[in-house]
Parts: sequence; C-alpha cells; structure tokens
Amino acid sequence: MKSQHRKRRIKLIKPRLQLRMVGAFFGLCALGLVAQTLVIGAVLMTFATEMPSGGTLLAEALPDLLAKTLLLSFALLVPALLLIGIRITFRVAGPLFRFERHLQEIASGEWPEPCTLRATDDLQEFCTLLNVALQRARNMGEEQRAEDGQEALAGADPDSLQGAESLAKGW
Repeated sequence: MKSQHRKRRIKLIKPRLQLRMVGAFFGLCALGLVAQTLVIGAVLMTFATEMPSGGTLLAEALPDLLAKTLLLSFALLVPALLLIGIRITFRVAGPLFRFERHLQEIASGEWPEPCTLRATDDLQEFCTLLNVALQRARNMGEEQRAEDGQEALAGADPDSLQGAESLAKGW
C-alpha cells in the first residue's frame, strides 16, 4: 500500500470545485461591494443636495469618486479573495480527493487501511462513517465467504473433506 503523504503537494486538489467555490465567494463579495457603493452614493447624494454650499461640487465629483473607490476595492479584494478562498476550499476539497482515492483503491480490489484526514480538514464525520460502512461491507464479505465454505463442506463426500479442510484453513 502506498504511504499517505500528509503534506500538500498539489496547488489545487480539485481545481473545478475549488474555482467554482471561489467564484461563488467572489460573486457574493462583488454584489456586496456594488450594493455598498450604491448605498454610500445615495447617502452622499442626499447629503450633497442638502448642503448649504458646495453641494453641487460634491454631486458632480461623486460618480468619479465612487467608481475609483469601487475599482480600488476590487483591486484589493480579488487577490485576497483568491488566496483566502483557495486556502479555505482545501479543507473540503482535500477530504473529497482523499475519499475518491480511497474508494478507487477499494474498487480496484484492494482493502486499504482506514481512511484518515488531517486534523484541520472538514468532513471528519463523513470519514468516520465511510470507515464504518467499509468495515461492515468487509465483515459481510467475510461472513458470506465463510457461509459459502460451510455449504461446500456440507455437500462434499467425506473422503474429499481433507482437501477442503486445508483450503478452509487458508482463508
């Protein structure tokens, strides 16, 4: 069995999933920034119209100020969001990648050690449930093989039992 590496070697474990999650985070943040800019713009425009003097100057400068502020916010937010978002998605994408590998090993006929995750990963409960279910399946398979072996022994003639007993000991 391959030894399980605990250090992350791949930059994006599940690129499609991780980028979709980060895209969703970005969409929500962009929506929040635009909404905040619109609210601030409306409040400042109301304030500019109620000012005794200089209100028209503020009202004229407001669209440029808001656009620059919004662009600067996006320029600061996008790199931070990408780094933080990808880092956070590792806690979900990493376990999913591990589960996929574990199940691929089982599908190929191996019975690997129980699945384990890093202590900081999410989906710990799912990992435990996966291990319990796989152990149950393994136990059921062993019970079935034992029953099949007993049925084969019961139907055999007594002279051929010596070979069957040695076969059963090999299980």
